[in-house]
Amino acid sequence: MIDTRQILARTDLLALVGETVALRKSGAEHYGRCPLHADKSPTLRVNGTKGLWHCPSCQVGGDAIAWVEHVQGLD
Repeated sequence: MIDTRQILARTDLLALVGETVALRKSGAEHYGRCPLHADKSPTLRVNGTKGLWHCPSCQVGGDAIAWVEHVQGLD
């Protein structure tokens, strides 16, 4: 059985999100345009150290698994 903790520990969230979104570093976080809604400004925040992302505009966020679920429309 696959352990989600192992998947999250081995996943580089910045690289994963960077496959879909152009990210720019600002302080401890990286910012980009959220692909989940018609975003005209970089509201998507990604913290690679914590392994978390969040978009305050569409009120979604989470870890690498949540990213894949949301971007690919999975349950």
